[in-house]
Amino acid sequence: MALGDIFGSIGNVLSGGNNAKSANAQQAATDQFKSLVLPDVEEMQLQLESMVQQGVITPEQAQTYLLEQSSMNGISTDPKLRQAQMDALTSLQDISANDGLTAADKSQLQQIQTQEDTAERGAREAILQNAQARGLGGSGIELLQQMQNQQASATRKSQRDLDVAGMAQQRALQALQQAGQLGGQIQNQDFNQQSQIAQANDAINKFNAQNQQNVSLENTKARNVAQAQNLSEKQRIADANVALQNQQQVHNKGLQQQQFDNAYKKAGGVSSGLNQQAQGFQDAGKTFQNYIGTGVSAAAAFSDEEVKEDVQDFDPSDFLDNLTSVKYRYKNPKMGEGKQVGVMAQDIEKEVPQMIHDTPEGKIVDYNKAGGPILASMASLHDRLKKLEGVE
Repeated sequence: MALGDIFGSIGNVLSGGNNAKSANAQQAATDQFKSLVLPDVEEMQLQLESMVQQGVITPEQAQTYLLEQSSMNGISTDPKLRQAQMDALTSLQDISANDGLTAADKSQLQQIQTQEDTAERGAREAILQNAQARGLGGSGIELLQQMQNQQASATRKSQRDLDVAGMAQQRALQALQQAGQLGGQIQNQDFNQQSQIAQANDAINKFNAQNQQNVSLENTKARNVAQAQNLSEKQRIADANVALQNQQQVHNKGLQQQQFDNAYKKAGGVSSGLNQQAQGFQDAGKTFQNYIGTGVSAAAAFSDEEVKEDVQDFDPSDFLDNLTSVKYRYKNPKMGEGKQVGVMAQDIEKEVPQMIHDTPEGKIVDYNKAGGPILASMASLHDRLKKLEGVE
């Protein structure tokens, strides 16, 4: 046994076993620190769910509604009317081409000429008959009358031809003018009809083109707006996920410090309780020693060998052999609570009766008077150690 252990045992005996209890409590406090099992940091780490875009905006395309063909395209005029106009134009052109005379006019003029020739011949024959009846046939008078008749007929024919020629020229000029006017009217009529149809078609085409342009612009605008919203939503989700990841990292990196703080607080609480318990045991040991009395000082004053008699050798082996370490509980809690460790007073009394006092409650051990037996035991143990170590 080491010398330190001997002194420790002696101190524990002097404290009534409370020194051992205090040491055990302090060791238990240390064990509490050592036995702490820190939680797994990986199990405490956050695994935040990332945001997921649930869909994108796909705008509906605007529909283009076009006008049908103009009803003007379905308008048709009576071809007989136009043919009548064209026939009239042809007739006027024929009159102009034939010097103002139609075939009917020429036929009538031919009839007039025939009638005039017939009248002239009838007049000539009447002159001849009249001359013969008067007995002047073959005379100059007959010839003169015939010549006068021919001259009058020729004059009438010439005047008629002049009148007919003038009339024909006038009619030809009028026919030419009317043909020009009628042709212009037909052209204007055709142009106006085609122009009205073209204007109606142009209005429809303009409306359809404008409508298509507007629909195209609206569809482009809707697609651009949808694209901007989709990109904005993607950016928002990306920013939110980055923020979640940063939050997750900050939380996870703080777990180790949090884990240490929790463990330290727990260990500190347990240790504080055990330290208080140890201090209580120490205080109890001091109280117990004080309870026994403070006579050590007085006894120590009379340890001179001149004041002693009947001095005999003391065998510490007998003293220690009689001691048996036991664990027990006091029947009366006032003497001490819980399990106790120590020796029986009756065993000490056999060799060192000076340490035992009888009380109404039972025998008590005066640990203040254990100094002599303990010192004697230490001296004996010291001699034995020297012999074992070969020191004379």
